[in-house]
Amino acid sequence: MYDDKELKWFDRMKVKRPAHFEHGLEDTAENPLSKQLVKLRTWDWKRDGNYITCMTDQGKLTQYLDPSYIVLGTDDDGMPILKKLV
Repeated sequence: MYDDKELKWFDRMKVKRPAHFEHGLEDTAENPLSKQLVKLRTWDWKRDGNYITCMTDQGKLTQYLDPSYIVLGTDDDGMPILKKLV
């Protein structure tokens, strides 16, 4: 938030101080925020060097993948099936 020096600047410029509103969401045992998470839909998985990439509703997702793993395909949920090379 703003400190006293920044708030005095608003007063000096005769500008209304910014308001602060609480969001009202608390992470409690009775109402965990994790219940509000939406599962990310993924498709079009590809291996590109040491990275595995896919497309999501929010755009491209890239993750480093150890070279000792290969991608065999995707499962029913659209997640990649990985196999460790011996």
